[in-house]
Parts: sequence; C-alpha cells; structure tokens
Amino acid sequence: LRFPLMNRMLEDEQYEAVLTQAKSILEISPGESQAFLMLAEALSRLGRYEEILELVQKSDIPVAAVTDSIAPTFGVLNDPTTRGRLMAEFDVNPEDFSMGMVMIMALYFSMLGDVPATEKLVAYVLQNWPEALPSCQMHRANALLRAGRVQEAMALAEKQVQQEDNVPDIFLILA
Repeated sequence: LRFPLMNRMLEDEQYEAVLTQAKSILEISPGESQAFLMLAEALSRLGRYEEILELVQKSDIPVAAVTDSIAPTFGVLNDPTTRGRLMAEFDVNPEDFSMGMVMIMALYFSMLGDVPATEKLVAYVLQNWPEALPSCQMHRANALLRAGRVQEAMALAEKQVQQEDNVPDIFLILA
C-alpha cells in the first residue's frame, strides 16, 4: 500500500516524504528493492548523487536496477568503481538491462572514448533491437572520435550516409 502512495509523492515532488517512507521500509526490510529504487529516485531528483553512490556501494541490489531509473543524469556512471561494477553485471546478465539503460551506457562510454565498452554495448543493442542502428552508429562514431581514431569514424560516417536517408548530423559532418 505504501508504494502507490510513494509513487504519488514522487509525482507531486514530495521527495523528502519519499525518502522518509523508503528509509522506514528499508530499516525493516533491507532487501526491499522497490523501496531502494524509490529512495534512489527521490535522491536523484534532489540532485544528491553521492548518497545514491553510497547506497549502491553498501547494497546487494544490482547497480542496473538503480541506474535504470536515474541514468539520464549520469550521476551513478560518473563513479569509476560503480561503472566497473555495472559493466561486470552487464557481462554476466545483460538481459537484466533495458534497451534504454544499455543505450545510455553506450552513450556514456562513447563520451569517455572507451571504444571496447561502447562496441560491446552497441553489439548487444543491435542483436536485440536492430531498429536502434542509427543511434548505435552515432555512439560508435563518437567513441572513435574521442579515442583519436578519426579515420575510422569518418569511414563509419560515410557508410552510414550511403545506407540511410535520415542520418544524424554528426555523420553528415564527418562524411
């Protein structure tokens, strides 16, 4: 009964009330993932990302479960240890990750210029959601550029422009 109320509180921007409710549930039942997710969401909306990191590091709850709700902020992905844990979880159970989460991770890793991680994430997306090809190619090109592999990024862009009618601007610029 508390969770629908907590969802309503989130909608009404009563984040402190959600924190109070979630913490009281977690005191009684520390493994309650729904309360943990609501706590993480409220903290995210309050911009208190360090507290989310502390919770994730102390918890047995999979990082993917928490990050899926707060990933647009990149708050949790900024921590290298948590980023490593997230990729380790992905390696073991990729099916636990939504397409949105994998795409956000691919974007984040592409911004770091981490080509191997970006390629791994993009390959998984394309295997399961082939309609995401243009976005995936954009992440690949971004990772290659940031890694200093300009020629490869340009070749990818040229190929994408030849194959697609509607391509992201980055490909038109590179091609």
